[in-house]
Amino acid sequence: MTPPELLPEDCLEYGHPSAGPCSGPVLFHDISGRGRAFPRCNRHADDAYERHERSELARWAESDVAPDWFDPADAGERWEDDY
Repeated sequence: MTPPELLPEDCLEYGHPSAGPCSGPVLFHDISGRGRAFPRCNRHADDAYERHERSELARWAESDVAPDWFDPADAGERWEDDY
């Protein structure tokens, strides 16, 4: 079964004054990787991915606890190293 074709008006950020115009096909995008997908055009999906990455990095930047994705074997660094 093929998913229904989505229209630009189906984009979650369609018509939002600060989001700008839609660009590219509207598809369901799971921005956080947690299994919750929402319809966004390519442009707004890319913008949402960037916002999500910035928020994730900011969340860990000041933390004393290493995130689950941190592996000290990757570069021989420790989370608690000061730079």
